[in-house]
Amino acid sequence: MIRTIAAAGICLFLSLCAATAQNYPADVDLHVNDYADLLTDVQEDALRTTLNGFREEHAVEFTVLTVNQLADYGHQGSIESFATGLFNTWGIGDAARNDGLLLLVARFDRALRIEVGSGYGDRLNTPMKRVIDASIVPYFRQDNYADGIRVGVDAVIIEVLRQNTDVVKASWFERMR
Repeated sequence: MIRTIAAAGICLFLSLCAATAQNYPADVDLHVNDYADLLTDVQEDALRTTLNGFREEHAVEFTVLTVNQLADYGHQGSIESFATGLFNTWGIGDAARNDGLLLLVARFDRALRIEVGSGYGDRLNTPMKRVIDASIVPYFRQDNYADGIRVGVDAVIIEVLRQNTDVVKASWFERMR
């Protein structure tokens, strides 16, 4: 009898864990995963070129992810918690340096987040808020997601280069333009 009750309790616990487990979109591409179809193939390729060049020159992994809404993945909380969980699940950035970057856009939630690895400390918090407010949101308000993402990626790279001159060489971005 006790074994039956214990087995039923374990089954109930495991089913609850499975029901509340966080789902994330598949990590198909290292740099651009456009599940909301906000970008054309040409725009995705241009972003990949920029992000791959940044990675090759500075060994910093930067991923762009667009989704329609977080609820599509069973998420009911904040975009911050979704971004952090996804960032860690996908393993964005170098694990030892903790230097990855993620631009997450949830179109129908009208939310976006720039997640940065903990290796940057707090020094990118204010610059990333500025990138969102001044570089990305004005385009998004006009339903121009592609340009908002492109300008946002460029602005994030500039800020990372500016804030981390001991780690990255600022000349890279000038060569990309």
